[in-house]
Amino acid sequence: MQSEGLRLFVALSPPEEVQRALVSFQRSLVPALPGLSFVRQRLEGAHGPHYHLTLHFIGAAHGDTLPGVCAALEAVVGRFGPLRLRLGELGWFARGTAVRVLYIGLGGDTGPLAGLAAELSTALGADSGQVRFHPHITLARGPRRGQVSVDAVKSALPTLIPLPGVDFVADKIILFNSVLTREGPRYSILQGFPLGTR
Repeated sequence: MQSEGLRLFVALSPPEEVQRALVSFQRSLVPALPGLSFVRQRLEGAHGPHYHLTLHFIGAAHGDTLPGVCAALEAVVGRFGPLRLRLGELGWFARGTAVRVLYIGLGGDTGPLAGLAAELSTALGADSGQVRFHPHITLARGPRRGQVSVDAVKSALPTLIPLPGVDFVADKIILFNSVLTREGPRYSILQGFPLGTR
């Protein structure tokens, strides 16, 4: 397990068939919205894309904090069973008229999912009430220079391939490390924690 230069977060990672559906949908977005910075479709050290649903962002951490983080995650996963989720609709977070994040929303067991996120925040020493939990999978971010408007996204919607409402089961949470590069963040899996186990 890596221990130097850590930037940690906890997330769910959809199974392979859902990742493939997201890859196909993202490919239709790239030519329609060329100004956005799209998620890279490779996971560092693995063969496949790295779409994920962030549950809690930990941030910068030293290697000696990892045992405590892992112990906290192990305590939480035992209180939650696998979650049945479903890909939802395309949405965005905006700053004024500019798109900041383009995402796919989630349906299904969103109540227990929000409960899981809240318990993770509490277990990791954060105030879960500071930010409202909005389950989503990020597809792209706004450009560092210039902007892509909300109106541009709305105009592109009719040209996109339909995203199937894929159902899937999330049966574990993952502790990720994020390394910031000029090409965007690169993620690696540090450890998985199956839901419903102690």
